[in-house]
Amino acid sequence: MPINELKEKIIKDAQDKREHLIRDALKKSSHIEQKAIASLHEKARLTRERTTRDLEENKRKVSTTAKQEVRLKIESLKQSLLEEVFSQVKQELISLSSESYELLLAQLLTKIPKEKTSVSIEIEVPHKRKEESLRALKKAGINYDRIIETDIPFGLRMISETFEYDLTIETILSDLARRNKKMVADILFS
Repeated sequence: MPINELKEKIIKDAQDKREHLIRDALKKSSHIEQKAIASLHEKARLTRERTTRDLEENKRKVSTTAKQEVRLKIESLKQSLLEEVFSQVKQELISLSSESYELLLAQLLTKIPKEKTSVSIEIEVPHKRKEESLRALKKAGINYDRIIETDIPFGLRMISETFEYDLTIETILSDLARRNKKMVADILFS
């Protein structure tokens, strides 16, 4: 084979081999590109799922927190309203007429066991309601050894060596609130 023909055959074989290598490289490159795109799509899908889950979890947390804050605010408002109700009751009791004050105090005093009232008793009364308090003590049949005028706005305190009865407005309302808070709340908030 002449040199020219040999030369042409070598060039032709090289060109064929080059075209074959280019085709293989393009196939491999296309395959790598498809795998990369599929991988990107999968990562994007996983990221969307994770983002959606995180978003739902955050929405749930925010909702739960908001509901809890609302419940706490409602409870706080209810508590304030209950305190306002008992404060109004206190003011109404303090501002009772002389006759109503005397009658109510006498009713409270009748609940004290009579054997307790037969001992030496010191009684603290409001200086602004001394006369009504003395009449209520008389109506209830309670004898006393000494009256002390104090700054309490309503009620009285009975003190002996063996007992103390606190019938002041703060004690009465505190006891009423403790025993009746649920009932009052049910009435107000039902």
